[in-house]
Amino acid sequence: MTPNRIMFWHIDHAGLFYLLALLAAGICLAGLTMHLTVWRKSAPKDRSCFSVRAVKQSLVEIILGRRILRGDIAAGAAHLFLFWGFVTLLAGTSLLAVHGHVYPFLTGNSYLLFALSMELGGGIPAGGDRLGARPQVHSVRAKA
Repeated sequence: MTPNRIMFWHIDHAGLFYLLALLAAGICLAGLTMHLTVWRKSAPKDRSCFSVRAVKQSLVEIILGRRILRGDIAAGAAHLFLFWGFVTLLAGTSLLAVHGHVYPFLTGNSYLLFALSMELGGGIPAGGDRLGARPQVHSVRAKA
């Protein structure tokens, strides 16, 4: 028996999933549009609100998370675990879309490697959650 993925667990109404996904994407796009509108209105009239340098700096901050690692290291690491875990799961979801609608390639060893990657990717946010949920230690000063 060749290991493979069962798409939608044989659910008959997969169109409902796509309708809800389209609704979620539309809400996300509307929110992004609102933010971009505010940013453009707040920019000075004589220059663009988005420079190449600013976009590059933002992407570096997003990918490496340097700013969140400057303060509390545990909280910064927890944020990075959550971010990269969900990026991994997004990549897996994208591969599943290709497998289900374009070209079925997740069978046999490639499926086993994919399944292991997604299990590990799903564990990364859980590790970040546990890392960020450490108990706070308060020092007590003795009264003199």
